[in-house]
Amino acid sequence: MANLKSLGLYYPRNPKLDDLLTLNIERCSFYTDQFSLRDLNRFFKLWVKGFNPKLKYLMVDWGNVADWNVLMKGLQPEEARRLQAGGGEDEKEYMIRNCCGICARIRMFTRRFMVSVEFTVLN
Repeated sequence: MANLKSLGLYYPRNPKLDDLLTLNIERCSFYTDQFSLRDLNRFFKLWVKGFNPKLKYLMVDWGNVADWNVLMKGLQPEEARRLQAGGGEDEKEYMIRNCCGICARIRMFTRRFMVSVEFTVLN
């Protein structure tokens, strides 16, 4: 287990949900094209149940296209927005709340050759 303020992982080999669960950090960034959307979805579901209260920010960048429906499956967002930015960028945003009443925003940016998912705790 790591107790850190911030961590950036650049192209880790075969990152899994267990790797994310063992990190006890406030801010984390993954730059990879191998992270599973299902694993990230499971992580968000665990956060909703109260797991990993120290986490304030998580970002995952992919080098390929991601399916927003897989990422949000089973999560009941309080609010959803879709924004269209200039230059062909597409952005989606959901608000979720955990069992402690803490709110977080999940944003997905789709660019030409990259997808970014950003998780930010708001309280």
